[in-house]
Amino acid sequence: MFGFCWHDWKEIKVQIAKNVCFGFGSSGSPGYRVTEKCTKCSKKRYMKLNLMMPDSCLMDELLWRKD
Repeated sequence: MFGFCWHDWKEIKVQIAKNVCFGFGSSGSPGYRVTEKCTKCSKKRYMKLNLMMPDSCLMDELLWRKD
């Protein structure tokens, strides 16, 4: 069934990467991620806001500020 999703995602926070920039040469920008949590099952998901950031960096908790 396409279009069916029983998750109800709610944005929790936006985080920025510590001392890391993603991009080409000196034109890199910091990595941003949005943490969302399902209100029904408490599952978390992460979305990247900098398209140059690799997907492997999304789950590395040591890379992100704790603000």
